[in-house]
Amino acid sequence: MKKAGKILVLSDMDVEKQEIYLLYMKREVIEKMFDTYKTKKVRS
Repeated sequence: MKKAGKILVLSDMDVEKQEIYLLYMKREVIEKMFDTYKTKKVRS
């Protein structure tokens, strides 16, 4: 799957844009883990 587009993040945090992006990506990984867990739990 190809990814394209832009992500707009608004924040009042006083951090660099790279740190904001890394925090966003960690959130996405955690959400995928929960989704996988819920899917396996339902099938059990």
